[in-house]
Amino acid sequence: MKKAIALAFAFTLSLSGLAAAQDMKSANPAEAKGTVRNVEVSKQTIVLEDGTRLSVSDKQINQVWAGDQVKAGYQVQGDKNVVTDLEVERFSAQEAD
Repeated sequence: MKKAIALAFAFTLSLSGLAAAQDMKSANPAEAKGTVRNVEVSKQTIVLEDGTRLSVSDKQINQVWAGDQVKAGYQVQGDKNVVTDLEVERFSAQEAD
């Protein structure tokens, strides 16, 4: 009886390990790079020149302006590309002096 319980427990652990590995695989972030064409504050979205739409947090949307160069790591959640990591590079006239 103890062997049967131990075997069932081991089998359950192996299945949960496979499920966790599958979740990790689908959770791998994608990456987008480009120039910001538009910032849609009401939708919490930035749109890149190539048409890629990225959903961002309140904090992230306040860092981005149209014309900025961005590099974003994101995960697809439903029909949204949710940004998990955002790097912004801004070029201004002051920096050129």
